[in-house]
Amino acid sequence: MDAPQTILTKLDVERLSKILAKAEASYFATGIRLLREKMARSPSIPADQVPPTLVTMNSIVAYVDERTGKQSEVVMAYPNDTDPARGRVSILSPVCASLLGLHIGQSVECPMPDGQTARLRVVGIEYQPEKAGDLHL
Repeated sequence: MDAPQTILTKLDVERLSKILAKAEASYFATGIRLLREKMARSPSIPADQVPPTLVTMNSIVAYVDERTGKQSEVVMAYPNDTDPARGRVSILSPVCASLLGLHIGQSVECPMPDGQTARLRVVGIEYQPEKAGDLHL
């Protein structure tokens, strides 16, 4: 299946490029690969052109695994802001790397730690920095 069309903000691309430049092969190797591929193929847009339906960094995203029906929520966090107890998951994780740049209603295949592949669909965005005017995040 072809990857869905994604869009990234210019600020996200700038910040993520710096993170990826420092990243080493590790537990996050799959997420790093997914994020590099996404950044290479996705156009980027200024923050003032971001639609409210787009998953961006620091967004609070509700998604469902279409294969299991399980719904989850995640905060798309930069590595230094990761806090699993508060739902803040690193963008270097396969789930966050897969969700970044999708619109509400879009689905994507996502490799899981157990070797299975999930099909994740964005069902809502509870918070998006661009919509809220929080461009400093």
